[in-house]
Amino acid sequence: MRRFFVPAAAWGHGEFDLPPGEAHHARRVLRLEVGEHVVVFDGEGREVEAEIVALTPRGGRVEPCGPITVQSGALPIVLGVGVPRGGRLDVVIRHATELGAAEIRPVVTARSFHESSGSSMEKRLERRERIAREAAKQCRRAVVPRVARPVGLDAFLAEYRESAGPKLALVADEEAGDKQRLSRVALPDTLEPSTTVWLLVGPEGGLERREVSGARSAGFIPVSLGPGTLRVETAALSLLAIVQHRWGDL
Repeated sequence: MRRFFVPAAAWGHGEFDLPPGEAHHARRVLRLEVGEHVVVFDGEGREVEAEIVALTPRGGRVEPCGPITVQSGALPIVLGVGVPRGGRLDVVIRHATELGAAEIRPVVTARSFHESSGSSMEKRLERRERIAREAAKQCRRAVVPRVARPVGLDAFLAEYRESAGPKLALVADEEAGDKQRLSRVALPDTLEPSTTVWLLVGPEGGLERREVSGARSAGFIPVSLGPGTLRVETAALSLLAIVQHRWGDL
């Protein structure tokens, strides 16, 4: 069944509206009709089968016709990635959503691309949030990751230090050496319930040594992803996939 995103605030006990963009997609792109069944999800873990009860040029309405299910047991992963040039961050957001990241945080580092602020930033943020929603719809994830505004590395590390609960943090370091290869680093076989895993990957050229040292001082474990030099998006998604395979749902 086709999937549609409806924010949690719009859900009700009976019929509720599809957002204009979702209603347009259902009617004009997918050519769905009244009476067809779809899946509605709120991006926070809930989803439900629903019947389309209205679909007009002005909007659409659905009525839940099954039990609400809640996606649980996911490993909370915060992915910090140095802002790359071009559309590479869009690629990271799309595929990190598919791989189950809970949050994606662009990080401004010494070698990262510095994005302009103001209205351009607002437009980029809207586009990135839309990419995450569309990726969640396509890959049947019930949770849409939070896509944050870019922050400086010091602020990212400070937020990690101040975060509560059990946590584990890894920073990709291409100079870490063979002994620090991720498959060889001493890491726990299992994680405590509700552990949050924080990941940090640098931009083109990687993190400077002082930045790696700062991350290590904050509690991040430097790890190597092998002898090769990976592109930003490859490194970020490889690290995320390995973590999900080891402790998550892959």
